[in-house]
Amino acid sequence: MISTYSDLQNRMTINPEKIIREISNNITFQLNKLKKKGVLIGLSGGIDSTVVTVLCTMAVGYDKVKVLLLPDSESDRIHLRDAIEFAGHLKIKYEVINITHLLRDFNIKKYGFFSSFSPLNKLKSLLYKKAHNYYQKTGGETAFLSQLKGLGEKPYHDYIRKGQAILNAKHRLRMVLLYYYAERENRMVIGCTNKTEQMIGFYVKFGCDHLADLMPIIGLYKTQIYQLAKYLKIPDRIIRKAPSPDLLPGLDDQTMLGISYEQIDFILLAKENNLSEKNISKMTGIKIDAVNSIIDLVYYAKDIGIS
Repeated sequence: MISTYSDLQNRMTINPEKIIREISNNITFQLNKLKKKGVLIGLSGGIDSTVVTVLCTMAVGYDKVKVLLLPDSESDRIHLRDAIEFAGHLKIKYEVINITHLLRDFNIKKYGFFSSFSPLNKLKSLLYKKAHNYYQKTGGETAFLSQLKGLGEKPYHDYIRKGQAILNAKHRLRMVLLYYYAERENRMVIGCTNKTEQMIGFYVKFGCDHLADLMPIIGLYKTQIYQLAKYLKIPDRIIRKAPSPDLLPGLDDQTMLGISYEQIDFILLAKENNLSEKNISKMTGIKIDAVNSIIDLVYYAKDIGIS
């Protein structure tokens, strides 16, 4: 039973060796069951895909692991650099495929010729942050929550819908590429969605973070992924980076969700143990509005669903 903040912290603490053993056995079992010769992962340079890549190498061996790096013109070059360096460090097969040209084939004007100039991303970062903060201030909720709830017919909502369609196309194209290469090379597609993202719907439906042959860390909160990363000795630069879907310059996870993953995970864990929103706020010190916003995400995320 959870009755104090310390109880939450203790419940969130994992046994890394046990978790690694269970995940490794699951990966090996599924690989043999599907009669695949190896695994394929979309390595973004973020903590989740990095941890999953290491777990796969531990489970099936370095020679059976391949990663695809799938940036576009708006991707942060830091993530690409980290992904390339880490793949090289592990000595696993990797391939970089820039998907900007595919987005252009969709006749998306923002991915025209000038989109390839990275200095523009700095300007975009400022504009996107201002637009996001203005929306949250005037609307009383994050744009992400509004999208999950369903956008109405207000004029600016039409603009958000169009932007969402463009951003979602990125992850859906990445999913198609992952399965194309996996099926061509007889590999199993490994997804990198964690429990926190799954519960609050923080992924793109039918995208690379929604569809996979196996989601090995789907049972772990984001906070627990960090614990696992430290145990696995993932590079500090990757652990310290602000988590980001890397869909729009300047918008990281905390900006889009409104609060930190540690706070979100404590809210989710407390709610799973039947604590009321009022008690969660009192126990954690998190403002009741923030608690309610995360509970709302869980409610509306059920309509999306990860199988």
